Amino acid sequence: MLVCRRIFVKDKVSLEMDEEDCERRRVECLNEMSNLEKQFTDLKDQLYRERLNQVNSKLAEVEAGRATEYLDPLEVLRENMQKKTGSQQAKVRE
Repeated sequence: MLVCRRIFVKDKVSLEMDEEDCERRRVECLNEMSNLEKQFTDLKDQLYRERLNQVNSKLAEVEAGRATEYLDPLEVLRENMQKKTGSQQAKVRE
């Protein structure tokens, strides 16, 4: 890794070259940082789209009644509801 620093020498040409090198390196670093930011944004957008597709796919499964991870607990809830409403109806009849 290059490190830019000013070296104070009697030769003015050397100092100017160092400044030019520092500026060139600074521009290279800024370009690299911009490139990394763009890559990050692209990956973030790609991840968002993939996750959105997963959510939409799962929603379609739920709406179609094919999502077993939701259907099994739903069946348990319905059975519990039937038991409770059945026992309440029996009490009302008495």
